[in-house]
Amino acid sequence: MKSQNYQQGIDLFVKLHGKHSGEAIVNNFAKLCPKMADITIETIFGDIMQDEILDLKIRELCFISSLTAVGNAVPQLRAHCEAALVVGASKQEIIAVIFQNCFTAGFPVAVNALISLQDLLSE
Repeated sequence: MKSQNYQQGIDLFVKLHGKHSGEAIVNNFAKLCPKMADITIETIFGDIMQDEILDLKIRELCFISSLTAVGNAVPQLRAHCEAALVVGASKQEIIAVIFQNCFTAGFPVAVNALISLQDLLSE
């Protein structure tokens, strides 16, 4: 039997990533490591993202900034850009967050992020 956090996590996950690339990412690693998928749903989506300190739009913009800075997490970056759009972030806000990484994480990671998301963020 799954916990209440797990069910809350599934509900939020479907809202943010259902039918998007985030769902595909979790489904792919769930086949290899079901426990990792369960922990992702229960802990990240069912607990951490449930508090009301930050709204979902701010959380997704934070994910986008962090994943841009990492520089090698394009599938996850795409998933969180899609989720940010679902919760009300504009394409211009996402681009601004990525651009800001030029000055902290480096120009190449920001450029690569923008290029990899060009189809999603173009007007």
